[in-house]
Order: sequence, then C-alpha cells, then structure tokens
Amino acid sequence: MTAFVFVAGFTPAMTAFTYQVVTDTSETATDTISSSFTMMEASNTLISSSQSMRTNLESIRQHQDRGQISEAVTEAGRLSGNFNEFDEAYSDISMAVSYSSNEDLESELDRVSRIKSEIDTQISTIIASARTNTSVTDDQLDSFRDNIHRLSQSSSRINDIIISDQRSDIQQLNSSLEELGFNIVMMGVSFMFIAVPIAYYCSLIISRPIKELSVEARKVKKENLEDVDVDRIETRADELRKLKEVISRMVLTLRAEFRRESPEMNRMGLDIAEKLSEEVPRGTAESSVVSACEKLDIDPLEIDDGDLEDIAEQLRVSMGGLHVDQDVFDEIEEM
Repeated sequence: MTAFVFVAGFTPAMTAFTYQVVTDTSETATDTISSSFTMMEASNTLISSSQSMRTNLESIRQHQDRGQISEAVTEAGRLSGNFNEFDEAYSDISMAVSYSSNEDLESELDRVSRIKSEIDTQISTIIASARTNTSVTDDQLDSFRDNIHRLSQSSSRINDIIISDQRSDIQQLNSSLEELGFNIVMMGVSFMFIAVPIAYYCSLIISRPIKELSVEARKVKKENLEDVDVDRIETRADELRKLKEVISRMVLTLRAEFRRESPEMNRMGLDIAEKLSEEVPRGTAESSVVSACEKLDIDPLEIDDGDLEDIAEQLRVSMGGLHVDQDVFDEIEEM
C-alpha cells in the first residue's frame, strides 16, 4: 500500500516534468529548423537569381550587337524581374537573421547589402541603356560579373554558417535528451527502493525511446547522417513522437544541404523528385530519391519502370516522419 501511494503521488510529477522538458526541446528544435531552412532557401535563391541576372545582361549585350532593340528591351524586363526575386530573397534572409545573434551572419548580410546596392544601380543603368539603344560596355559587364561572383561567395558562406549553427543546436539537443534520460533513470532508481517491479516497468517504457533518440542524435552530431534511422523508434507519447518527427526532418534537411550539388539521376529519377517536391523542398526530394536508390542497390542513372514500386515503398518508409501525402507514393508507382 505504501508503495502504491508513493507511486500514485510521484508518477504525475514525473509525467509533468517529462512532458514539459520534451515539449520545450521539441519547440526549440522546430523553431531552429524553420529559421535555418528559411535562410538556406533564401541564400540559394540569391545565388540562382543573381546567375540569371548575369545571363540576362549578356543576352542584352548580344541583342544590342545584332541591332535587335526590341529583344534587348524584352530581356531588360526579365532582368528587372530576376532582380525583384533577388530582392525578395534578400528581405527573407534579413528578417531571419534579425532573430539571430550570430555576428558572422550579420557581417555576411551587410556585405550582401552593399553588393545589392551596387547591383541595383548597375541594373538601372543597363535597363536605361537597353531602352535608349546605348550599348552595354565591357567595363559594365566586368563589374557586374565581379559583383555576382562576390555575391555567390557571400551566399555560400551564409550556408556554411547556418550548417555550423544547426550542428551546434543538434549537440545541445543531444545533451538535453541525455540529461532527460538520466533524470528519468534516477527517478526509476528512487522507485526501486519502494516498488521495484512498478519502477522498472515505468522506467523501461518511458526511457527507452528517449535513449534511442539520444543514440540517433549522437550519429547526427558525428555527421553519420546515412546511418540515422529515427523511424525504427517506437513510442506512444505524442510529445516524443513529435520530437522524433522534428529530428527526422532535421536529418533530411542536413542531408539535402550536405549534398548541395544536385545529384545525378536519369529522366525517371528527376520525374520522381519532381513529384516529391510537391510535398517537400526540392533538395530534400532529390536526396531522398538517391538515398532510396542506394538502399535498393539501384543506379540513379538507370532507374526504369520496373524499379518504381520498390522506390515508392522505400520512400514511403524513409519519409514516414514528414507527413507526406500517401497518394504521392501511389502516383510514383503508377508513373
């Protein structure tokens, strides 16, 4: 009876403590991933839109050399549109960095701001030249190319800083999980002195998934991303399930960023990635397709119709923590 009263009184306190710690850790991880992913997407958009602007500028020069005035004016319009896309990405990353205390990020953003001002002036001059049929000079081309090169360097450094910060956040998450597991084990030891069977049963059910999450977090900490398998962890706790989903999404995000160059796939593989990109970011979709092929011993450059069912099933398992619409996997099987 004494053991029952002790357990009945202490269990709610332990449950409340566990719930609060897991909830706080989950919210922190979710906010960190959201902010980091926004900055990485914006940084990549800065690079892609700036490359498009350089292409627009060189096309304007070619049209002018051929006397194609109307084509040059049309290309100038595209140049203006790509600059607007660049400007929106800059605003997004500025807003995300405003919530960060990372001085390196702020420094790189200041450098991007200065380059943006120069590009803004150059574009205004170039558009005016196109409309007045005044040739774009070699000096203007060289100056613009130099700014694009400097912008690409800054954007790459921003991505590197974000990855470094996210790795640090994962280490903190790992420490929190280990501390939580330790505290729960200590509570279990206290129970053992009064009610050993009950304490052992409760400790096993509660601490096992947390310890398994901690093991997977250590793999992420050591950058063994391909060995991480959060889906194998079984838990009925809503908070732990949510945290498991957050870690799964974090791993996929890091995999996509570490494979920054688009993986090589044949047309079928690209079609599968295109279908997945309706539910998840393009980089995540591509890396997931390549990872599925690796697990099935399929060459991404030789995917054919006979592989679709196996690939769809593998994707269904590996992306189970992202709440992807199951109809997408059915559509991949029927492609």
